[in-house]
Amino acid sequence: MNNIPIAREKKLETVLVLVVGLLVFHVLFKHEGFLLAAQIMGALCILSEHVLTLITWTWLKLTLALGFIGSILLLTLLFFLVICPIAFVYRLKNKDPLQLKKNPSGSYFTVRNHTYNAKDLEKMW
Repeated sequence: MNNIPIAREKKLETVLVLVVGLLVFHVLFKHEGFLLAAQIMGALCILSEHVLTLITWTWLKLTLALGFIGSILLLTLLFFLVICPIAFVYRLKNKDPLQLKKNPSGSYFTVRNHTYNAKDLEKMW
């Protein structure tokens, strides 16, 4: 299924996590289907290496897909709910922060009356 070999211990560890998750769902929701699914999954994975590999491969692919979708969703929400409103408010407050519009005075030079001392030259970067 995959070119990267996975050790049997890692496969069993993955299935153990899934079985424990099903048992936790059984305790929380009091539904017998979770207990039955945990028992069947545990027994099949102990008896068949192929089923163990199939369940592990499926679980790892599912986690990769969820991680990919989750990161895109999280970054999209961050951009539209945090960064865009801050940018819009900043644009409303500061009309031309990059001085892109033509300056009527003809020069973009700003006079800065500053006397340099030794401390200004100590940490320039």
